[in-house]
Amino acid sequence: MTVELPNEQLQRFVKPILQSLGFELIDLEYFGHGSKGILRVFIEKEGGITLEDCAKASRYISHALDVEDPIAHSYHLEVSSPGLDRPLKKLEEFDRFQGRKVKIKLHQPKGGQKVLRGELKDRLGETIFIVVEDGKEIEIPFRDIFSARLQLNF
Repeated sequence: MTVELPNEQLQRFVKPILQSLGFELIDLEYFGHGSKGILRVFIEKEGGITLEDCAKASRYISHALDVEDPIAHSYHLEVSSPGLDRPLKKLEEFDRFQGRKVKIKLHQPKGGQKVLRGELKDRLGETIFIVVEDGKEIEIPFRDIFSARLQLNF
């Protein structure tokens, strides 16, 4: 039976497939227009993702989706690397990318700013610390972050 799955359920479906191949699921987006949709899967592994890795992951995911048929209408599957400006979605990623430049969008303004740019300094529990351009350290509760991305430069 075909049903429409929200992104969280699709992630739970795709994640073990990728883990069995040695890949990490970074993000997954599904959006549709009418009877067509796009399923985008962003993967990563130690040492980086190659075109062959994306093709392999695509074959395995596509086969599993064909067997289980969890998406109610036709869709196009895209598998790729998250890129150099990858999103940071999990707390552990804030540890992994300490020292890198980030752009953080907040749900509500903090100190009059809703968008913060700086160097990812540290994480303590569910609090993220960044150093902004003037050298000031700002602490941000993870729950206050709408989105966060690595940045190449400011």
